[in-house]
Amino acid sequence: SVEAVSPEVFCHWLVG
Repeated sequence: SVEAVSPEVFCHWLVG
């Protein structure tokens, strides 16, 4: 789920 993504993936998602 979105709450279980790794910090790395979250960073990529946050950047766009």
